[in-house]
Amino acid sequence: MTSAREGFKSRGSLTNQAVSGAQPKSTDTYKASLALSKNLGTVNTATTANALFTVGIVRDPSIGYTPSFGASSESRAPCFKSAFGDVGAAVSS
Repeated sequence: MTSAREGFKSRGSLTNQAVSGAQPKSTDTYKASLALSKNLGTVNTATTANALFTVGIVRDPSIGYTPSFGASSESRAPCFKSAFGDVGAAVSS
């Protein structure tokens, strides 16, 4: 199976399928784990439509905090979780 980058380059679109197989090596130039594509149709100087892509990444826990010397590390959640229960609630509000 080809990578998302190779598939997009040869077809001009994505297949909406997860790419399985070997994971990128740390020395690979392209390490994308997310790929987006949108067919904008014919684009010319008279085109006035806009396209907006928004991507958000959340790490949870986001911080490993050690309160004092010798104490065990505590995992800390992202700040938005104090106001919202989960990512879905934060995005839909």
